[in-house]
Order: sequence, then C-alpha cells, then structure tokens
Amino acid sequence: SAKRLSIDLLKQGQPGRASLALAAIAHIHSLLNGAAKAKGFAQEAYDLAVRSQDAAAAGFALAQGALARLRLAEYEPAEELIDKSIGRFDRQADSEGSAFAQLVSAELALAREDDEEARSCAADAIRSAGKLKAPWLKARAGLVQAVCAARAGDLETALRLLEGAEQDL
Repeated sequence: SAKRLSIDLLKQGQPGRASLALAAIAHIHSLLNGAAKAKGFAQEAYDLAVRSQDAAAAGFALAQGALARLRLAEYEPAEELIDKSIGRFDRQADSEGSAFAQLVSAELALAREDDEEARSCAADAIRSAGKLKAPWLKARAGLVQAVCAARAGDLETALRLLEGAEQDL
C-alpha cells in the first residue's frame, strides 16, 4: 500500500517522496468519496513535507487537502489551503503540482458558482498540462470548462469540451 511505501521511504531517508506517497493516498480517497480520510492523509503528507523542507511536496499535499475539503463542502478552509498551495509553486509554475493546484482552484470556483474564476483557473491548468504532457489534468480542466459553458447556455461548446476531455484520456 502507499502507506507502507511512505514508511519504507522514510526509513530510506526520503521524506519528500514519502510525503508524495501519502498525498497520493489522499487523492485516491478524494476521488472515491473518502474525503474525511483524504483530509487526514493530506495533513500527514503536509506535515512530513514541511519537516523535510520539500516545498513541492508541501504544495502538492496542500492541494490534496484543499480537494478533500472541497469534497466535504468546507469551502473556506479549502480556499485557504489552495491559496497556500499555489503560493508554494510560484517558482515552479509549470510543474504537475502547480497544474493540479490550478485544477483544484478551478473546481473550488466551480463549486462556489464563480464561473469566470473557474474558467480562468481551468485555462491555466490546461496550458500547464499541455506543456507537461499530462492528459489527465487537461481532461479534468476541460470538464470544468464544459460545466461553465453549459451553465452559460452554450451547449454546443460544452459538448465540444466534453468530447475533447474524452479524447485527452
């Protein structure tokens, strides 16, 4: 399991990689509607990343925590976490962690019905995902844009975006 992997990585003196393994567990739980567990794993990943002074791992863990809070409809704490996450990636604008943080920010804006912000963050995530060749990020950001288009009544664009997301995967 990823939990066991993180323990093994700690024993090998690789706390940053251990933090990323815990953040991956948080992501899986968020995707599978286990947001309460995800919240705990994300916090553990963040604490470990801070202790190891790994800014990228800390940023990724914060984004996972924000996603978990979003899934729990805890929007204020999610907003605080995603802002901190994006701040950690200022110098690494085209990293996968930064693109993921932009995606979570887009999903949070979507949940708050701020479609303009959601479209903007999703566009940033799509640009980064294209540079990184990360189709899963591009597809999820495309889904955010499709929802925004549908809410605006532009069903043709929404359908085109949905088809694009399907092709990306």
